[in-house]
Amino acid sequence: MGWEVKKYPMYYGGVKEPCSSKAVVVGNMVFLSSMDGRSLKTGKVPSDKFEEQIVQCLDNVRLSLEEVGSSMDKLVKLYAFVKNSEDFPSMWKIMLEYYQKHAPALVDEPPAITCAQINPMVHPDSLTEIDATAILPNDDPGWEVKKQPMYYHGVKQVYPNIKPGMPFMSESVIVGNVIFLSGMGAENPDTGKIETNIFADQMNISLDKIRAAMDNAGGSLSNIIKTFHFQARMEG
Repeated sequence: MGWEVKKYPMYYGGVKEPCSSKAVVVGNMVFLSSMDGRSLKTGKVPSDKFEEQIVQCLDNVRLSLEEVGSSMDKLVKLYAFVKNSEDFPSMWKIMLEYYQKHAPALVDEPPAITCAQINPMVHPDSLTEIDATAILPNDDPGWEVKKQPMYYHGVKQVYPNIKPGMPFMSESVIVGNVIFLSGMGAENPDTGKIETNIFADQMNISLDKIRAAMDNAGGSLSNIIKTFHFQARMEG
């Protein structure tokens, strides 16, 4: 397993971004900068419609992966951010359609994903952003990929088991010795519903789900090296 590093510059409208790379490849891992609704060719947001911006985001991710020698079906982890929470169903529906067209294997075995509402976005015209991690198509030992499915109330969270517009994801994606988890919220895994509005209870449910997911992937809580915490209220 090699850990060579290669960086690819970010250009918007032919102008090099001074503070970010488009992609950084470390060994077989591809880490993309967050992609919003701006066109890479023009540097402008071509539409004020969420549906068109999320397609532009996905196009940016796909084209960036292809530039470094990867592809959409090699995605292992996404962070998806929306400005308005009511756009989440549209996001899931369009993401499914995009996978069906460009990466059919991700329909049944999607990447791990974490979603959050962020308002305002960094770019004032952006309604959504996607941060992506993928792998290169490499059969070298040590980079094997395995996906653990996400289940709620005994149902695997992929289509056609669930309705379009609902979240679909893998519980975890294991790349060699690295485990990527999907975001774990306070939904009861037996019902798929949030059944308490008490912060401490929700936090414990989330941590229990993280522990179970790490166990399922062959790891443990003591193996965690990085977490992101998203809260609705600062006073929590």
